[in-house]
Amino acid sequence: MIEQQGASLGVYINNKFNRFYMLNEDKNILEYIKETLTDVDYIIFVATGRYEVIDLSKIDGLIQRAKIGLDIRGGRQKNVSLKHYIDI
Repeated sequence: MIEQQGASLGVYINNKFNRFYMLNEDKNILEYIKETLTDVDYIIFVATGRYEVIDLSKIDGLIQRAKIGLDIRGGRQKNVSLKHYIDI
């Protein structure tokens, strides 16, 4: 299991946020996983509010569809407080 802590990573196109990062789209990391993890059948990638389950028997197909050179950046975590006042 791989868990991402904190704000989600984002994929940027033309310096603008496009979508949240997904492990199955990252060609570089998929190739690294294929080369190094020989005794693992599945990877569970957990990020803020979502998860991916990747069957490593299908990693070659994922690598073919994945993109190389994604512009991946860390997100910003915002803390928001809500103050609610009522009449008593």
